[in-house]
Amino acid sequence: MKLPWKSQRLSRLFSSSALICAEAIILCILGVSLFIQSMRDGLPWPPKAAGMDGTGIAAVPAEESYIKWVDFNVTSQALNQAFRYDVDTFQAPVHLNWIELLAYLGAKYGGDFSHYKKSDMDSLAAQLTDGASMEELTKNLTYYSYYLEAYGAVLGGMVGEFEAEIPASQAPESLLTPGAENNTGKVWAYQYGLKAFSPIAKNFPYSDYSDFGAARDYGYRR
Repeated sequence: MKLPWKSQRLSRLFSSSALICAEAIILCILGVSLFIQSMRDGLPWPPKAAGMDGTGIAAVPAEESYIKWVDFNVTSQALNQAFRYDVDTFQAPVHLNWIELLAYLGAKYGGDFSHYKKSDMDSLAAQLTDGASMEELTKNLTYYSYYLEAYGAVLGGMVGEFEAEIPASQAPESLLTPGAENNTGKVWAYQYGLKAFSPIAKNFPYSDYSDFGAARDYGYRR
């Protein structure tokens, strides 16, 4: 028997309401089950979303943490002194690493190189040359590892071994083939020192404008 259209509409309405009520009951049962389970396991309630720390900000796992920014205000005097120690001790019994020297002073100064003193680095270099290890000297410097990582990100790879073409007259005899004619040419030699270079090409004219509109020439010459 076919019901009137109003009866059919009421029938569909009651069916939809029953379905919604059934879904609500199932969700309540699941919620109670999760609550009981979390209480048994000692987990926080409500459970935190995966990858979140409860504040709505994505949490970074400890094993993936990294330094996001750092103030690099190492003075040119400190950079030059550390660089000279590194290069000059390359073949010495104790090779001083310029990034480690700067990281030590960074931890000592709290990253503020306005306190820089040449004698501080001289004292550090002397202790290392006399046999002290950097681990011993930095055991009470909490942030040494922080500055070592930060300065390493900035300066890493700038100093090291490289091959360069030099005049034969400046090369050691081991690189020369017997014969006076070799002294007028060039030979390739391995060297240790600064590997970083200016990104501006040789003899390339470059200029910009200062805040006051006066052109400044940055023509690079070597």
